[in-house]
Amino acid sequence: MYLIGCDIGTQGTKSVMVNERGEVQRSQREYDVIKPGLNWAEQWPDVGQGG
Repeated sequence: MYLIGCDIGTQGTKSVMVNERGEVQRSQREYDVIKPGLNWAEQWPDVGQGG
């Protein structure tokens, strides 16, 4: 049995997986936030596809 948790945030996605022995594996992927102006931010919707 595994427990998996994900946090999808503005600047990246973090995941953690714990097995029944309590061993933990973590992963993190950051992605760019485009800031073309003051108080303005954009992201590519297909960021997971290399966008």
